[in-house]
Amino acid sequence: MEREPIHWQPITMLPTLVMMADEALAEAEEQLENMQVAVQRPGLLDAATIDRAVGMYEEQRHFLTIYAEQGRRWQQLNPTGVSLHQLETLLATTAKATTVNAELLAVLAQLQAQPTSPQDEDWYTAVGEIAMALADGRVVEAMAWADEALETVGWTARQRAELLGLRGVAWIDYGEFGEAVRDYRAALALWAMLPEDADRIKHIQTWDLLIQALLHQEDFPQATEAVTLLVQLVDTHKASLFTQADGPRLWMATAYHRALVAEFALDYPTAATWYAEAHQRAHTIALAPDHPLARLIAEGIERSRHND
Repeated sequence: MEREPIHWQPITMLPTLVMMADEALAEAEEQLENMQVAVQRPGLLDAATIDRAVGMYEEQRHFLTIYAEQGRRWQQLNPTGVSLHQLETLLATTAKATTVNAELLAVLAQLQAQPTSPQDEDWYTAVGEIAMALADGRVVEAMAWADEALETVGWTARQRAELLGLRGVAWIDYGEFGEAVRDYRAALALWAMLPEDADRIKHIQTWDLLIQALLHQEDFPQATEAVTLLVQLVDTHKASLFTQADGPRLWMATAYHRALVAEFALDYPTAATWYAEAHQRAHTIALAPDHPLARLIAEGIERSRHND
C-alpha cells in the first residue's frame, strides 16, 4: 500500500504527539491482554477479526516509527526545560509502545496460525444468503435463513452477533420493531464480550439500528438512553472511526440522533448544534439530498430555525 508523504512537525506539536503516544501505548496494552485471552480460548475470534486487528496494529507500528523519528529530529533542536522533559517522555513512551506493539503482533500471529473453524465457510455462506435476500426484498426467505443459522451451534460470539443484527433488519422489514429491539440488544450483549477491536464499525452500527427501532416504537426514554451509550462509544473512538470506510457515516448518524434526543428534551439550541453537525458530515460524505437521512436532517434544521 502506497503511503502518504510524511510531513515533519514543528516542536510546538510536541504536547500533541506525547498525548498520541500515550494513547497508542494504552490501546496496545489493552489489546495485548485481550488477545492473550483469545489465544487461550480458540474460536473466540474468527479469522476476519484477527486479520483486521493485524492490519490495525501494523498501521500502529508504522505511526510509532514516525513518532520516534520525529522525536529524534526534535532532539537536534536541543530543547530545554519543559520541552526537554516532554521530549524525553515522548521517546520513552514511544519505545515502550513499540515493544508492546511487537508483542501484540506476535500474539496475533499465533492466533492466525491456529486452525480455522470448519464453520467459517458456512458462516460466510449464511451471511451472504441473508444479506442478498434482504437486498432483494425477500424478507421471508431472509428470516428463514437467519433462524436456521442461529439454531446452529459453534458460532463465535462475533459471528452470532452479526447474525442477530441481520435478523433484526429482517424484523424491521416485517414491521416487528419489538422483535428487532430484542435481537439488537442480544447482539450488543455479545459485542460487549469481545475485544474492542473485534469490529468497532459493526458494533456501532448495531447501536444505530437499535436506536432506529426504538424510535419506530416511540420509546423515547429507551432511545435516549441508547443514544447516550452510543455517543460515549463514538466519542471514545471517533479518531479511529474516521479512518474506516463507514466511520464518517456513523458519526453523521450519531450527530443526528444526538440532535433528535435534544429536541425531545426541548433543548433546542443543542439540537440545532447537532443538526448542523449532521448536515456538515452529510456534505462531507456526499450524501444525496434525496436520501431519507438527508431529508430528516434538513427537516430537523428547519424545525430548529422555527424554535429559535
